[in-house]
Amino acid sequence: MLAEGRLSVLKKLLLLLIIISINNNAAFAEETLSRKQEKERKIRAFQASDYSIKNEDFEQSKYINEIQLVENYLSNIKTLASNFVQTSPNMGGISRGAMYIQKPRKVRWEYTFPTPYTLIINEGDLMFHDIELDQVTYSDLPKEHPLNILTQENVKLINGEEMGVANLINTKNSLTIVLEPKSTKEKEISEFNTMSLVFATNPMKLTRIHKTNKNNETTTFRLLNPEINKTLDKELFKMKNMKIGKKRKKN
Repeated sequence: MLAEGRLSVLKKLLLLLIIISINNNAAFAEETLSRKQEKERKIRAFQASDYSIKNEDFEQSKYINEIQLVENYLSNIKTLASNFVQTSPNMGGISRGAMYIQKPRKVRWEYTFPTPYTLIINEGDLMFHDIELDQVTYSDLPKEHPLNILTQENVKLINGEEMGVANLINTKNSLTIVLEPKSTKEKEISEFNTMSLVFATNPMKLTRIHKTNKNNETTTFRLLNPEINKTLDKELFKMKNMKIGKKRKKN
């Protein structure tokens, strides 16, 4: 009888441990879901922040020093190489890759996750390379493309022809400048409404790029360990000699 009593107690303890384990797993799952929801909320809040908001009452003359600081910084960049994390409402969330800029007007935008593909800009030409299908498509680069401001040798924001300053946000550790297409025609045909450049200020460093379309959807590029004025391989910007939409023949 004593042995049976002890066995009964052990069974009850085992049952209690199982119940506790189930509850803990449920609580952990709930906490994980809560963290995921909080992360998604923060991403949405970040994308909806005032980094891309135009200021209709913005007076450029009050911020000449700050604008010239940005002009000088961008003009002094000859090459830029950086990994990036992209958050986008119309591309299913988060993407990762690397970007390379060589002035004048050469860009390589290389996505590695979740879908590998590469965009190459060389002067006025644009090449899209679908790596999984090994297919290449070519097109002309629109004059009002937002990346143009990063590939100009002498950046002019105060008296520039293509982009104008729509807002400037200066805080203790960062400086954000909001740009928009300058002419009415460019605003009508442009693929974006505003582009914002966010800089750390001590020392001066480009850290984020925000591009907002006409539906007020903001795509954010967070630059990771950007390197300025390092020598880049010319092959990075070489267009592949392939027929449009055709697979490359294997050697």
